[in-house]
Amino acid sequence: GLLAMKAKGQPVKQVQRMLKELNYLNSEPTSLFDEDTYGGVVRFQQENNLTPDGVIGPKTRSALMDAFLLQAEEAAQGSTPETTGTYATDTSGLDDLAFASGSPRARTDPMSVP
Repeated sequence: GLLAMKAKGQPVKQVQRMLKELNYLNSEPTSLFDEDTYGGVVRFQQENNLTPDGVIGPKTRSALMDAFLLQAEEAAQGSTPETTGTYATDTSGLDDLAFASGSPRARTDPMSVP
């Protein structure tokens, strides 16, 4: 399903964690899709040539997961414990997010957490 303003729950928190790690969200993840989350989603969409509607649909979700996993991979390759971000290597819950969205990524992406 889609995630938009006023949505709440674990899928929202996972999106917020990814947005924060990618520097699109300044506030801490809360599980509530609020104005800060909306703004971060719109900025992410604009910078990734997606329709800037502030809604997490299949295209935005896929692009966000890809960007997050790339960031985590880069952080893991060139990081020290002091420079690794809080969420950079924490991909827990991405399977749940992909599965909840109906994405086959949870079963086919080699970067997925088992």
